[in-house]
Amino acid sequence: MLHSSLLLPPWDTTQRSNFSNNVEQLLSECCRTLATLGVIGVCFSGRPFCGARDWLNTDPGTLFKRSQLLSRNASVAHPGWVNELQAQYLKAGAAQDPNFLRCLQLHAPFLFRLVPGSKTARLFAQHHVASIVHWPVRRYSRPGWCGAFILLFGTPAPTAVLENAELDRYLSRLQLSMLEQNKQQFNPFRQLGAFNPTSLRVLELVAQGLPTKAIAKQIHLSERGVDYHLEALKQKLGANNRVHLIHLAHQFDLV
Repeated sequence: MLHSSLLLPPWDTTQRSNFSNNVEQLLSECCRTLATLGVIGVCFSGRPFCGARDWLNTDPGTLFKRSQLLSRNASVAHPGWVNELQAQYLKAGAAQDPNFLRCLQLHAPFLFRLVPGSKTARLFAQHHVASIVHWPVRRYSRPGWCGAFILLFGTPAPTAVLENAELDRYLSRLQLSMLEQNKQQFNPFRQLGAFNPTSLRVLELVAQGLPTKAIAKQIHLSERGVDYHLEALKQKLGANNRVHLIHLAHQFDLV
């Protein structure tokens, strides 16, 4: 039987210092803690706030392509079988599953609606998953992105779990601990391939205050090539000029 409340010890600085910086160990501890709720697996991903917009927008100028939003590059899961399940879901089911769009919207925690007999329902049933909760953590989030947990339940989860304030605090603090040492591992603006390495290098040098000529010399590009990358960066991030571009780059943790 699932408990609708989660009894956890207070999260203080001593407890946080005992957590390993290894994110897989953090998720392992999370699974043990949330087992009282019936959780059998956990996945954590960094998701951009613009994800739902870009998913619905077929314009080639969008920041993220659908294939990038279906990537596992900015995520980690525990135990090991959850990695396999996540890969299968993203490859074969997510694009046609309305639950995935709700995940990208990052509005509030929700229970997946699994249609009996659907590809998604069959996939999760094969792994003995009865319920799935998507839990975005906007507290302690970055300006352009936040983390989101997928909680996999071995028994049907009650809707009351979505109102569990203690669980919300626990996941918020867990995210904070994970991002303290591993922020770039989950940054979707770095991990999902929205920018190529040369563009990111140009952006770093612009943020250092270098003019176009100096940037071109340092990275062995023509000045026209540097300008091309700068224009592409401004277009993707919606920047009006270099100063605005640098401001947005800091917001998205790109520099």
